[in-house]
Amino acid sequence: MRFPNTLFARTSLTISGALLIFILFTGFVVLNYMLLPVARQSAGDLAALMVLSARTWTELLASARKDFQKELRSSHDLILQATPPEAPLKALLLHSPYMLFLEEALSTRLGQTLHIHQSDETPDLYWAILPIAGKTLYLGINHDHIGAEPPRAVVSIFLGASLFILLTTLLVVRRITRPQGTGRPGAEIQPVEQRNRTPAGKPHHPARRHLS
Repeated sequence: MRFPNTLFARTSLTISGALLIFILFTGFVVLNYMLLPVARQSAGDLAALMVLSARTWTELLASARKDFQKELRSSHDLILQATPPEAPLKALLLHSPYMLFLEEALSTRLGQTLHIHQSDETPDLYWAILPIAGKTLYLGINHDHIGAEPPRAVVSIFLGASLFILLTTLLVVRRITRPQGTGRPGAEIQPVEQRNRTPAGKPHHPARRHLS
């Protein structure tokens, strides 16, 4: 399909391209210098809490561990248990940036490569298998605890930016391409030669003044 070669089309394409490049550049800056650093810091704080909770659990008496698990769940929405969940776990295949940062932080703190797991029966619950003091502990994190939804955020930003570009382009191009001095959109501007012609079709020349 050939793009129409009109003033309206060319102006629309130019303005839309400029706005799109600006929005993409702005999104890149915000993502790399604001969102990702905040997500990395948040994942590091969560990993520190998870490791500290697991180590504290191993140091408690057996009679106090259940109370600690209840307090951990009510205060921090974290599930800590010494037995694996009933549903089989499998490592995450698709990682959000937050989950990648969390795996990196956990691996750094425990000195070995760790992965976040998930089950088909409870997709909103993520599990970290932590080897602590000769024990294997399972720590579950609810998706609501993270609260991040990158796919929905990206789609919302893209749709909002597209609508903004479309409306702005139509408004600006309409003002630029509107004929001047007619007061009516779509009115044609006649060439100077045509406006200076008499009804008979002959060019009209204004009378010259002769200086005496």
